[in-house]
Amino acid sequence: MSDAMVLPQAVLAPGVSPVVSGGVRMFAAPVDRSGLGPRVFDPARQGRFAVSAPPAGWLALGAVTALERNDTGTFTEIWNGAPASIGTRARSSSGASLRCAFAAWSKLAMALSSGSQQMNLLRTAAIFTAADSGGTADSAAVLGGSTDTALRVPQSFAVNAGDLIVVDADYAGQTGFLGSPVASAYVPDAARVHNDVHYLRRVSFNLARVSSVAPDPNAADTAQLLILVAPLPAGIPAGATQVSVVQGFVDRVGGSFLSEWSALFVADGVAGDRVLLHYPRLQIAAGATETRQELAAGLERWRLEANFVALPVTDANDGDAVLCSRSYLPAPSRTW
Repeated sequence: MSDAMVLPQAVLAPGVSPVVSGGVRMFAAPVDRSGLGPRVFDPARQGRFAVSAPPAGWLALGAVTALERNDTGTFTEIWNGAPASIGTRARSSSGASLRCAFAAWSKLAMALSSGSQQMNLLRTAAIFTAADSGGTADSAAVLGGSTDTALRVPQSFAVNAGDLIVVDADYAGQTGFLGSPVASAYVPDAARVHNDVHYLRRVSFNLARVSSVAPDPNAADTAQLLILVAPLPAGIPAGATQVSVVQGFVDRVGGSFLSEWSALFVADGVAGDRVLLHYPRLQIAAGATETRQELAAGLERWRLEANFVALPVTDANDGDAVLCSRSYLPAPSRTW
């Protein structure tokens, strides 16, 4: 007998609510703070995308649990006549909140759950000054002739299979919203970050895991190739970019940077239907929260929890202010 789960026919009937398989998956995209605004998601054209290959610009966070969303808007009654009676009701304020827990920890999950600046812990130099968000960084390796899946670095650069690396340019005094491919920091003055040449690599989301390290067949005595598990999020490295080894990530309660994201939640029904929840603008409502679940005596599971408040955008079709769009894509068995 097959080990596959067999569902009663009534469960799969075309008239029932979606029976979701695989949980709810979350995707996020940074809101462009320089003027382009939130990322648009068109459910008519993009709604059936494969969850393993989200539309351009959307980053996968995997499954989320304990998804809870609320419409916090209020309504007012308009009375008329004598004796007075309710003639109609109107929305007096709009608001929406959202909370969820991430199934796995990652840089992206930490950034969303904290709502603050998220930094890479760069490998420190042999002689360094300690800092709470990572001390003096080790020298970065200059890239040359690299692709988004294979980085060519000097043979002298110490790196091993399994290491996490970040690829970005040297900091050269830029101000404003910075980060690649996600705006992850705001720098009002270069002196604020001590003109640290490694600052862009400290805040960059352009990370990858090294699958293997091999001599460069074209220059084995001077260069080596870092083969990556997955392509770099920012694509093929541009000129003058460098690579640093990352030990982990850090976020901080009380920082001045407040991140903003577009979010997309996807729930797939086993009959072929799909529910989509699109929040164009989300900011953190309460940051840096973990939930702890006891598995056995002395054994706990720690999960990141995120609490968001939704901000409005203007719908291009009718000018209405919208906080969230919910779409339903029927299964083929549905008549409409």
